[in-house]
Amino acid sequence: MILVNIKTFKMKKGILAVTAIAFALSIQACKKINGDGPVVTETRSLSGFSSINVGLSGNVYYNTGNEYKVEIHAQKNIVDAIETPVGDGELKVHFDRHKIVGHHDPIDIYITAPEVTAFDVNGSANVSVLQAVHPQNMDLNVSGSGSITINELQTNYLHAKISGSGDVAVLGGSAQQEKTEISGSGNANLLNIPVHTAETHTSGSGTTKVNVSEKLDVHISGSGDVYYKGNPTLSVSISGSGKVKPW
Repeated sequence: MILVNIKTFKMKKGILAVTAIAFALSIQACKKINGDGPVVTETRSLSGFSSINVGLSGNVYYNTGNEYKVEIHAQKNIVDAIETPVGDGELKVHFDRHKIVGHHDPIDIYITAPEVTAFDVNGSANVSVLQAVHPQNMDLNVSGSGSITINELQTNYLHAKISGSGDVAVLGGSAQQEKTEISGSGNANLLNIPVHTAETHTSGSGTTKVNVSEKLDVHISGSGDVYYKGNPTLSVSISGSGKVKPW
């Protein structure tokens, strides 16, 4: 039994050593760059997509239009480091994984597509939907410190999920149903988009604000509060320190 344990220990040490070497080589293979030179503009024509996933820092603006394209405003070597692949109907905007991006001037990215039904931010980007949009359903997900702001949204179903410190805000419009989930410290401000029914889940410290006319189903297991406008029928389940309060 002792011999087996010694062999196992040696095998584990060997695996750890190989893993450490592989990690060190991968780091060495990455090239660090800082922004260099003036800001330039590059326009890329893309194939069709209906969802956008942003994984870098910067300002991202979405406009509806007949074309599928991305317009990037940044320093030339930073533009070259930004990848915009499309696959399975999703546009991904992120830095080249072989490059470590350091200091640079602000990045502004303008995305055009006929319709987008999902926005996903897993970095520190700020995504703004400038025009009124009317998708059947809308899915908003922030898992970093970034934000998603929609000026006006008309939809049947809105789903907003925050698992970081970022924020989601809809400044106008209406929906039939909505569901919010907060497991981080971020905030969801949906006061200006009235809905018939809403369901909220809070397991973090973030704040949820909703505008509901018929039924509001609240689940709180964290310290976050839920504020509501309207006169809905309430169904409340609280196992944390958070509270439900009229706005």
